[in-house]
Amino acid sequence: MKRRTSRPISHRRSQKAVFDMLEARTLFSAPAVIGYLTDETSSAMLSNNKVDWTALTHVNYFSFFPQDFSMAPASYSPPQFSTGWNGGVFATSKLDDAVTAAHSHSKKINLVIGGWGYGDPISTIANNPTQASNFVTNVVSFANAHNVDGIDLDWEPSSITHNDVTAYGDLIAALDAATTKELSVAVNPELNITVSGQKEYVIPKTAIAHLNYVNVMDYDLADIPGNPIGSPLAQSITDMGNWKTYGVPAAKLIFGVPFYGLSSTNWGVTASYQALADAQGTFDPARDQLTMGGTTYNFNGPNTIHAKAQWAAANAGGVMIWQLSTDHFTNNALDSKSLLSIIKADVLGNTNTGFATLDSGVLTAAGTSSDDVFTLGVNGSNIVIQRGAQSQSFAMSSVNKIYINGDAGDDSLEFYGPMTNLITFNGGSGYDTLNVNAGTYTFFADAHAGNDALYVSVAPGATVNFSASQHIDGLNVLGTATLSAGASKALWTNGLTINSSGKLDLNNNDLIVAGGSKSTIEGYVRTAYNGGAWNGASGIFSTTAKNNASFTTTLGVESGAEFNTLNGGTFNGATPAASDVLVKYTYYGDVNFDGTVDGLDYIFADNGFLSHQTGWANGDANYDGAVDGLDYIFIDNAFLTGGPTL
Repeated sequence: MKRRTSRPISHRRSQKAVFDMLEARTLFSAPAVIGYLTDETSSAMLSNNKVDWTALTHVNYFSFFPQDFSMAPASYSPPQFSTGWNGGVFATSKLDDAVTAAHSHSKKINLVIGGWGYGDPISTIANNPTQASNFVTNVVSFANAHNVDGIDLDWEPSSITHNDVTAYGDLIAALDAATTKELSVAVNPELNITVSGQKEYVIPKTAIAHLNYVNVMDYDLADIPGNPIGSPLAQSITDMGNWKTYGVPAAKLIFGVPFYGLSSTNWGVTASYQALADAQGTFDPARDQLTMGGTTYNFNGPNTIHAKAQWAAANAGGVMIWQLSTDHFTNNALDSKSLLSIIKADVLGNTNTGFATLDSGVLTAAGTSSDDVFTLGVNGSNIVIQRGAQSQSFAMSSVNKIYINGDAGDDSLEFYGPMTNLITFNGGSGYDTLNVNAGTYTFFADAHAGNDALYVSVAPGATVNFSASQHIDGLNVLGTATLSAGASKALWTNGLTINSSGKLDLNNNDLIVAGGSKSTIEGYVRTAYNGGAWNGASGIFSTTAKNNASFTTTLGVESGAEFNTLNGGTFNGATPAASDVLVKYTYYGDVNFDGTVDGLDYIFADNGFLSHQTGWANGDANYDGAVDGLDYIFIDNAFLTGGPTL
C-alpha cells in the first residue's frame, strides 16, 4: 500500500464487526484499527517503542513484491526478495521481528503483497493459471512459515478491464480455498468500469464473500480536472457509501485515512502529518491545508480524522491508517496532536488498560452502572471481547477463565464460539440477556448467583450446556440446550420457548416452568418423544431415557396444581405454585411424581382409565391422548423391573 508518486489515480487500503454470519469469511468481528508498518520504518518504530499497540487491532506489514511468489515452488527460495519498497532488498528478518512484537501484544499482523507500482504483476499472475497456482502455494507457505495472521493483496492498477477484475477475483477465491488466515484487499475507492450497465470496481462482487476486510484507500483523491486534492471529508464519505452500495457489508468495510499531506499541484510531493502540525504557528485541529516551504499541502487534521473515525464507528468495520510512522510524536511517544489517539477513542473506545484485563490466565471484563452490551468471540487464535464500541483482543492460549461482570443495568452478552474456557457472566442487578449465537457455552454453576434475572437464547446451530442446576428468567431454544446427566439437577425458568428446530435435553433431570402453559410444555415432550423413539425434530428430550435398554424411564409432565393434589410434598426442594408446569425424569406410570411406581399410581391410572381422562396425572404415560392397555404395559414393565427412587 505504497503512496502514489507519479500518477493522479486515487487511493488505497475489518476485521469483521459484530457478526455478519451470511458472509463466508465473517464469523466474528470487533471494530478494526489497522495500521501500516513499512519495512523501512519498522526497526525504528519497534526499537523506540513508538507503536501504541492499545490503539490497534492489526498491523499491515508493507510490502512484498508479488512477482517473486509466482515462481515454481521448487525454485522459490526465501529469505530475501529481489525487490523491496523503494528498490531495496527486503529482508524477512524485520518481518519476523514485527510478528514477534505484534503477537506479544496479542495483535494480528498481515503480510502485504503489492502496492502502488509493486502491485502491477498481480494482474499478470492472476491471468496465468500456472503463475496463479504457484502464487497461492508460495504465499500460503510463506505466511505459515513466518506466522503472520493474514494476507493483504494490494493491486493498484491505473486502469482496469472486466477480464482483469474477474481474474483477480479468481485469485482471491483460490487463496481463500488454500488458507484459513485472514484475507483482505486494498482498493482504489473510485476506479471503476461499467459492465452490462452496472458499475464494477477493482474487485468483483463475488470476491467479497472470500474476504475478511475491504480496505478502501480513501486518500490521494482527485478533483474533476484531475488535480490532487488529498482526502476531503465529504468525498471520502461518498466513496465509502458507494462501496457499501456495491455490496460490501459494513463489518468488512474499512475506512482508509492518511497520516500525511499531499501537494495540491504535484502528485509526487508529500509531507508527514508531524511536519505539517509542527509547521503551524498556532496549532489548529480544524486545519486541513497548509503552505510549507512554498508548497501547499492538503491533509487531514484532528477534526477531520475525528469525523471520519466517528463515521467509521457508526457505519463501517473500522479504520485503516497509512502510515503509523508519520503520526505526531514527542520523545517517541504519541502526544496530544496524535491522530491515532483520536481513532483509538472513536473506534475502539478503550484506554491504555481497557475494560478487560488478563492476570494469571484469568480474563476479567468490567461493566458500568449503565446497560452494557458485551460481545465475546474468537478471531483466529485470539479471543476478542467488546463492550459497546470498545474492543480488546487476547491470545487464546493465554486465557483459562473468563469473567464478565456487568454490574448494574440491563446487561447483555453476545457469545460467539468456539472456545472451551470456563466462562462466567455476572450481569448483576437488572434484567440481563445471554445470546449464544455460535459455538458452545457452558454454565459450570448456577447463573442466578451472579444475575438477578437472566434470559438465555440459543441460536440455530449453537449449544448451551448446563453442568449445574439453573435458575434463569427465560430460555429460548432455537439450537440445542442440554442439562448434563447426573447429580439430580433441575432447571427453573419463568419462561420456555422452543422453536421447530430447537432441542432441550433434560437427560435424567427435572424442569420447572413458573406460570407456564402445560399444554405447550406437554407438546414439546410429545414431539421429542415421538412414540417412544425420542427422535423428534424438536422439543424436550431425555437422552438418558432413550438409552435406557429396559425402557422403564421417560419424562412426565403435570401442573403444579396436579402435583399438589397427587403428591402434596415438595418438588426439587420447593413447593410448586398451582400455575407451574413440572417435568420430571421418572418411571413410566409414576403418576404422583414420588419417584417410584406403586399401588397408588395404579389407583390414579385406573381412575383416569375409567373416567376417560388423559395426561400424565391420569395415567397417559406415552402421550397418545388416552389411558389404555399400552399405558398399563409401560407401567407394569416399570413396576416389575424396579429400580431406585428417582
